[in-house]
Amino acid sequence: MKIKSQPTLRARVLGGSLVLLAGLAHSAAAHAEVAFAELSRVGDTLSIRWQSSTPVDVFLADSPEAPAAQRRPVSKADADGAHDLTYTAEVRPYVWLQPKQGEGRWVAERVLPLQGGRNFRDLGGYATEDGRRVVWGKLYRSGTMAHLTEADYDYLRRLDISVMCDLRSPEEREYEPTQWQRINPALQYLAWEQPMVEARGRKGDDEGGPTLRGLMREGPVTDPELAREAFKHNYRHGVHDFKQQYATVFDQLADGKAPLAFNCSAGKDRTGRIAALLLTALGVPRDVVVADYAMSDDVVDFEKAFAAPAVNRDGTTKQSPFSALMAQWSPEARAVLLSSEPAFIEAMFEQIEKDYGSVTVFLERELGVDAAQRARLKELYLEG
Repeated sequence: MKIKSQPTLRARVLGGSLVLLAGLAHSAAAHAEVAFAELSRVGDTLSIRWQSSTPVDVFLADSPEAPAAQRRPVSKADADGAHDLTYTAEVRPYVWLQPKQGEGRWVAERVLPLQGGRNFRDLGGYATEDGRRVVWGKLYRSGTMAHLTEADYDYLRRLDISVMCDLRSPEEREYEPTQWQRINPALQYLAWEQPMVEARGRKGDDEGGPTLRGLMREGPVTDPELAREAFKHNYRHGVHDFKQQYATVFDQLADGKAPLAFNCSAGKDRTGRIAALLLTALGVPRDVVVADYAMSDDVVDFEKAFAAPAVNRDGTTKQSPFSALMAQWSPEARAVLLSSEPAFIEAMFEQIEKDYGSVTVFLERELGVDAAQRARLKELYLEG
């Protein structure tokens, strides 16, 4: 998969982490010796970038749990904040950055280098408000996996994913089936027999502004602002349509069933909401959560992705009902629905806080994520 814009990607999420550090000078994260780090790949070249007040020793490992004895040194006392190396091994690389003074930290690729993946990302590495970090290699978010190549299956197999939560409807799964057995035959694949509501909206939602359900009843849409308001409405109320699925994700993780991946079709809306709720439950600040949500625009060309027909096993093609419907909209209106504007996920948070007072209360009342479960999640999926 080709990332659309690496500089923009860096500015959105990694830059968002720098904003966080500047705004939380009182936190432990603000005093970390390695304040910023990223790992990216182009071909066989791994590029490691960081910011540190002291020289850093750079190590390569096959796991973010590798003890010091299993970390291979690749650069010593590196003070320029950049190191490139050729990497041709099949196993996923993890980098340990150890400053001369202070604590070290892990960094890995945010976007997995899959040839046929869509928006497959690792939620690791994000700093929390109390100075810890989300662990790498345990929490994955993704779009459809129907176009994975043989090399992709080999790559994913080595991640040891134990649970996959497919948030798509039966119609979507039939259109783009996931061959999850090829990722891990022992994998627990969870899916729900819930009809597609993402595009239709919930019954009774027609009060208080335009809705996707209402717009799609009326026919082709040409006004992008009308589409934007309808999509924001969808985010304000759509989180309730997937309470069972979202609660299951939290329950599985609290039971220690990880690595876990959750996905929808685009990997940005249903997936984006649960990712935002999960990161919030772990203590990741709101600006970083929003930046992670918005990253989808930099990772996937959704216009191209949804215009392409699916290929059946016999070589024939088919077009999704969603794509056929979207083709009737104006390019400007369609671009809104295919985007991950920060305002959308912010609308979800605003509605939750309006109705419940806080995300914490929402998680407790609607998803059953109480204080004990939140503590368990932090114990399992935070380091430091």
